Amino acid sequence: MRFYLVPVGQEFNYLGENYVKAGPLTASPKTGGKDKLIQRSAEVELVSDATQSEAVTSEVSYLSKDDVINTFNTYHNHCLELLKEICTESTEDLQTKLDKHYQELMDSLLK
Repeated sequence: MRFYLVPVGQEFNYLGENYVKAGPLTASPKTGGKDKLIQRSAEVELVSDATQSEAVTSEVSYLSKDDVINTFNTYHNHCLELLKEICTESTEDLQTKLDKHYQELMDSLLK
């Protein structure tokens, strides 16, 4: 398997030594020490350990639909407030456009 395909947090073997992927191009030696830069195309072998795959899976978390919508609502309201602060002229046209794009975003999320 190529290094770039290894998920962050996954343990793998490279040139006879075990590492844990720390970033897109870095890995930490399992025995400790300094992170190592590894080419994306480097051939590595995953360490097949059930507990390791559970650890990688448990790091993934998703926002609920309500959390996403609340976050967009908050962002949209902040945008409207900033628009009013920075524009000395009428903001009605800009606010209408912003509301239109906001509604399109919400419609696509709620499909």
